[in-house]
Amino acid sequence: MSDQPSARESAMQINQLIVDLWLATEGQAPRPEDFELTGQQHAVLEQIAADPSITPGLLADRLGVSKGAISQHLTALESSGHITRTRSPQDGRVQVLQLGRRGEEYRESMNRYEQYMADTAIEKLSAADLAEIVAALRKLKSAFATEG
Repeated sequence: MSDQPSARESAMQINQLIVDLWLATEGQAPRPEDFELTGQQHAVLEQIAADPSITPGLLADRLGVSKGAISQHLTALESSGHITRTRSPQDGRVQVLQLGRRGEEYRESMNRYEQYMADTAIEKLSAADLAEIVAALRKLKSAFATEG
C-alpha cells in the first residue's frame, strides 16, 4: 500500500490549508463588514481598484453575474461613497468608474494587508518555494475556471 494520499485526500487537505491560511491571517485582513460591504460588493470594489478602466459589462463577465446585478452593486457602492460613476468624455455611453473616498480607504487597507502577506512569505520562504506555490495555485485556479 502506498503512503501517498489519494487525490480526494489531497484535495481535502488543500481545502483545509486554505481555511488554515485564512484563519492565520484574518486578524491582519480588512473585513468587508468594517467598510459596510457585502462579499459581492467587496469583489466588485476589488475589480475596480485593480482595473480603473473596467466597464460594468466586463465586471459582470469577470464575476460571472448579470449586468443587472452589477448595476445594483454599483448603485450601492456609489451611494455609500465607495465609488463614483461618470460618463466618458470620449463616449457618453460608457460609464467611468473610480474609487470614492471610502473606496480609497478600503484599497489602502487592502494594500497594507497584501504587503503584510508578501513580507511574511518572503521572510519565511525561498524564491523557489514561492515560485512553486504560485505555479501550483495557478493550476488549482485553472481547474475552477469556467469555460466561455
